[in-house]
Amino acid sequence: MVYGWNFAVALVHQIYIHEMGHLLVAKRKGIKMTNAIFIPFVGALIALKEEPKNANQEADLAFGGP
Repeated sequence: MVYGWNFAVALVHQIYIHEMGHLLVAKRKGIKMTNAIFIPFVGALIALKEEPKNANQEADLAFGGP
């Protein structure tokens, strides 16, 4: 309500792009994840169905978002 609808739409779009980055990297690395779940007024959540095999995969997942 403070910044208006344009800001809200842009913010949700940025969250979407960020989460899709994580999903894209996970798909390329073969790591199973859930779909992105958007939580109003909080952000989004993606859960791992399996753990990364090593620290490099975990780092790739983390850097996939930004």
